[in-house]
Amino acid sequence: MSEQRVPDRGDRVALTVVAVAAAIVAIGSVVMMILLAVEAFTSPNLLLPGFEVENGSSPDFLADAAGVIHSHYTTVTLTVVEPGGVVRLLYFASGYLHQLMVIVVAGAVSWLAWRTVTGRPFVRSATIAVMLAAVAVLAGGAFGDLLRGITRAEVVAGLGENAIATDTSEGFLALMVSSTLGWLGWGLALGVVAQVLWIGERMQKDTEGLV
Repeated sequence: MSEQRVPDRGDRVALTVVAVAAAIVAIGSVVMMILLAVEAFTSPNLLLPGFEVENGSSPDFLADAAGVIHSHYTTVTLTVVEPGGVVRLLYFASGYLHQLMVIVVAGAVSWLAWRTVTGRPFVRSATIAVMLAAVAVLAGGAFGDLLRGITRAEVVAGLGENAIATDTSEGFLALMVSSTLGWLGWGLALGVVAQVLWIGERMQKDTEGLV
């Protein structure tokens, strides 16, 4: 067996702080899940952002603004009174996926930091943890964006046809699924880290076999 190399004291302290902080973030997200469930299923009103407006009107406060040729609203935030059960469930599901992403990523960071403190970061459990984090970010980001779009579509459908934009009239889009695709970049980056850990694990085993 090769000698296990443990990081020096300063590195161990820093990594321990990271591990503890990540664990606290994960616990905080669990609490946020509980609060989200209470809000989604018991609150009389829900605040829903991101409703895209087509043919939006010009804001009054910019009517006489110097240097502005044209202005219009592109999105609005709605406070929905007494939303239906479907809207509540979709609202909870989209928020749940976001918090689940945070929990899985924070858990992976905490575990990887702790394994590094012990001097053995290239272990199967660390590789699996980071790979699960990558999958959680990719799946949670994609389905979270989709569920938020469906939530907004359900709300717009409940407002009636007059709320939906036509070719010339102001109104909402019937279906509003938008994304910055930031989750795609983070998910792929975590996948690369998991692959590096897997390669490091194999190299570590090969090195130990030579000793």
